[in-house]
Amino acid sequence: MKGKALVSIITDGDRQMTSAIEQVFPEAHHRLCAWHILRNATSKIGKPKFTRMFRDYMLGDYEVGIFQRKWFDMVEKFGIADKRWVQEMYERRHSWTTTHEVEDDFECAKDDPVMTTNLKQLERSAAENYTQAIFYLFVPILDRACAMRVVDSEDNGSYFIHTISRYGTLGKDWHVVATSEMSEVRYMCMRMECFGVPCEHILTVLVLNNVHEIPRSLILPRWTKDA
Repeated sequence: MKGKALVSIITDGDRQMTSAIEQVFPEAHHRLCAWHILRNATSKIGKPKFTRMFRDYMLGDYEVGIFQRKWFDMVEKFGIADKRWVQEMYERRHSWTTTHEVEDDFECAKDDPVMTTNLKQLERSAAENYTQAIFYLFVPILDRACAMRVVDSEDNGSYFIHTISRYGTLGKDWHVVATSEMSEVRYMCMRMECFGVPCEHILTVLVLNNVHEIPRSLILPRWTKDA
């Protein structure tokens, strides 16, 4: 690689490999593959219901406080607080990532895909920028955004805190922080940083502000056709 260090590394979490990565590539983002994590959950705990619940929490849309409460409730429910693997997974929760990050073959579609959502301008922007695999990962998120609404916006001067709610669902809100000019948008649970594509809550704020193209700050270069 002509002396260029790796930016991201995804592994199965082997401790010796982790130690080597920290020494050789100290600036790299080391993430754990979700597929391997779930396989280990099955072998280490041996409770299918736990694996399903763990999967839902790992891939879910939860702010930090809600996730922590759900996690400890789950651990208590299955009586696994003393399991070393469970303790290690919680300590390493910031390193979880998803299988598509290692399975995407980065093949781009030769033909333009047919637009299928009600947010066609954002969908077209995604089709122009993303690889085929990431585009088809993104479309269901656009569909979910159609069911979201901004129910409150707090102006803090240089940025807004938007409260998002799903239509027909009471008592469950999400929060998105965005600068007034939409140059920076962040979801409180950091899901954008984890999955690499904007979630439905961020997209709802884009729709609120009549943004027709996905901001460059929300498009990871490694998921684009130009990568």
